[in-house]
Amino acid sequence: LNRSASDGDPPPALSAPVGRVTTNAGPYYANNEATSVTIAPTGASSVYLYVTDLDVEDRYDWVYIDQCGDASCTTYTVLSSLSGYVPPGAPLVSSTGFMRVRFVSDYSISYSGFGAIYATEEAVSCPGGGAEGTVLTGEWGLISDGDGAYPLNARCQWDIAPSTGGDAVLTFASFRTEPNYDFATVRECTDDPSATPTPTPPPS
Repeated sequence: LNRSASDGDPPPALSAPVGRVTTNAGPYYANNEATSVTIAPTGASSVYLYVTDLDVEDRYDWVYIDQCGDASCTTYTVLSSLSGYVPPGAPLVSSTGFMRVRFVSDYSISYSGFGAIYATEEAVSCPGGGAEGTVLTGEWGLISDGDGAYPLNARCQWDIAPSTGGDAVLTFASFRTEPNYDFATVRECTDDPSATPTPTPPPS
């Protein structure tokens, strides 16, 4: 996480509409950390935080998620206190448009740490496990198979066609499926989303 400056001033707030928050680079986070980052997207009415990775020393190292009154976060409410290993789940939501993530570690034992994605809009989830596709036309966005474990026999499709034109870039922040049985297939499509070919299973 962004560290506070040595003179005590808070680090700059994250103002983009979507971004990623993680513990410091490296295979393991450092001991004796006390860091924080404020998320204050310009003009946002809500902030959604999707925890993609959390593996810290149980009961000794903690990630705190705060809903802030404003970008200074002098007044706040703790939305969640996370420790140990926590699988991805439902997003944490700040209804004020301001959020802060704090990370504290003790003097010994460290693990892979914490990672999350924030956005000013909720992720477009798997549409009820159905096969009907959803066309995404925004400049940016998040897609998800839903909160927690994905459903059995799911057939989901999203067509990405930004109205601004240009390249469509897809980045996986978190990915885990049953090997050799469950698949995510990405295809380059024509200009018309309706012309997207019907997905077929990968060869056995």
